Amino acid sequence: MTFQRIETRRPFGAVAAPEVEAAGWVSYRWGSAPAGYATRRQLRMAGLCPGGKPPRAEVRWGRRLERVAYLYRLADAQPKRVPSAAQLTALGKAMAARRTCTACGRDAGYCVPTSTRVCVNCMFSDSGSAAVTSTRREEAA
Repeated sequence: MTFQRIETRRPFGAVAAPEVEAAGWVSYRWGSAPAGYATRRQLRMAGLCPGGKPPRAEVRWGRRLERVAYLYRLADAQPKRVPSAAQLTALGKAMAARRTCTACGRDAGYCVPTSTRVCVNCMFSDSGSAAVTSTRREEAA
């Protein structure tokens, strides 16, 4: 019995997929999207955001696992919002609280694990093991 290989190559450029046609946008292959479109990450790097607009196209790539990136029109993009001074202050306080060890009360310089809320120094010291078990008991209660 001989097997015949069926060639399923897609033409370079626009790709017609049933779910994409139903959504009303065009699907492009990697590297073939026209100018005037950008992904969310590209918009973010340019200081823009989609502005609540839906994606207008997509890029598909991959062999075994097909991946998709949605494209937004640059003409529809808006400048990203700038946080207020109060928001930045609140964010700084929240990050300081995440870095503070509950056992020793010092700023660890990194975000301590949320499961223990204890820095590495306190976790592996003799007095720190009691602090870890006490915080776990408090969470269980």
